[in-house]
This record gives sequence, structure tokens and C-alpha cells, in this order.
Amino acid sequence: MHREDRFLISRKPFAINLESLTSEPYKIWPDDPKPRYRNILTAVWYRRRKGLTYACIGTLSKATATPPEDVHTHGGPNPQEGT
Repeated sequence: MHREDRFLISRKPFAINLESLTSEPYKIWPDDPKPRYRNILTAVWYRRRKGLTYACIGTLSKATATPPEDVHTHGGPNPQEGT
């Protein structure tokens, strides 16, 4: 996580819940040899409107050609190891 000392809306701050990651395969055409993957995360981000800052809760999604890698195998803390 990257922490900021002060809040700047221009930096587009957001937070994601890695535990909410879902990935489901789908095919654009029925005869596609390889599926694509729809990856979805729950997130919170901030928007400024008419001088007020609002917290928005929703989902972020991205389609990829490969499934996402496990975040716990690439340098992140592993909750099963207690670190």
C-alpha cells in the first residue's frame, strides 16, 4: 500500500480489497480456442464534485487473456504464513 501524508484528489487515491478478486473465464465467440478472463475487484475511490469530496464504493473490472496471478506468490504477505 502506498500512503500519502496529505490528501490530493489529483493523485486519484483509491483502495482495493484483494480478497474480493474474482476471475471468470468467458469466450467472445463459441469456437474460440482460448477463453479470456473477466477479473473483478471491490474498490473505494474518491471524487470531487462542486467542491465536495465523495467516497465511492464499487467494482473495478478488466478483461485479460490470462488469469491473474496469485498475489501471495509474488512478494506480498501470505496470510497463511502469518506474515
